[in-house]
Amino acid sequence: VERETLDALLPLLVENQQGRQWMFGAGMAAAADDPSGTWDKLVEAFESIPDDKRNIQILRGFLNGVHGRDRELFERLMDATISNKSLVMWVPVLQLSSELDDGGCSRLLRSMDDPAVPAWVFQYLGHGRATEALSDEALSRLLERLARKPDGLEVAIDVLSMHIFDNPSPIGPELARLARELLGQFSPSRNSRNLDFALRKLIQKFLCGPEGELHARLLLRKIHRGLDDYSLSPYDIDDAVAALFETQPIAALDELVGDESDDGAHYARRRELRADHAKNALSGVPLD
Repeated sequence: VERETLDALLPLLVENQQGRQWMFGAGMAAAADDPSGTWDKLVEAFESIPDDKRNIQILRGFLNGVHGRDRELFERLMDATISNKSLVMWVPVLQLSSELDDGGCSRLLRSMDDPAVPAWVFQYLGHGRATEALSDEALSRLLERLARKPDGLEVAIDVLSMHIFDNPSPIGPELARLARELLGQFSPSRNSRNLDFALRKLIQKFLCGPEGELHARLLLRKIHRGLDDYSLSPYDIDDAVAALFETQPIAALDELVGDESDDGAHYARRRELRADHAKNALSGVPLD
């Protein structure tokens, strides 16, 4: 493509429109005589349009193509995004243009320290098996740091649930420890409905047995308070509550049913656990 034609096309290719921008970007990287200079032009075009009209996909495709032909250049370009005000919030997405490795994890950890990078951008770690090749230790470091960002705990829980979903690799003690801690820190709310499936999977896998009881009780007590003060509905977390009764039935009976007098909020909470109001959480409790 001639330089004049490319200069005219680039502002259109970085706009937030449906298309095959990733494939086009990868093709540009494969054909570019000067990939570093072409990247600079892409970034310049990206920065030339308003934030709400930008599409990061052509940059991702270009980085993917660069990774395939010049790994050292890929690393330099990614390092530069950390200090670029227009790109820094997209570092987690751009990093996933190639397989995530230890160097990429270090870059993600650095980006987490920047308040300009919102927690929601890290949800892409849960897409397309992005974390599958990571060691438990590396993933634990990422999720532990992510959970400390504002609104990051929910994202960390979601990413972890996607990591374990249909994953044949065994989970080591470090990641299991972190999973229990994340669940114990989580405070369910009316906005938790989208996390209900993730919570159920994590509870079933990590809150079983004596090692899971403490964190199960921490979560159950928050659910108890939420149901009593009506800041939480059983419909928001019915799968999670059912999983808690399934994995820690004694703790769940203690914390959610209890032995208080059957009046006021106590009665309402118990009534909400009945099958005619939500999934029958008590059905998971063994009779013995």
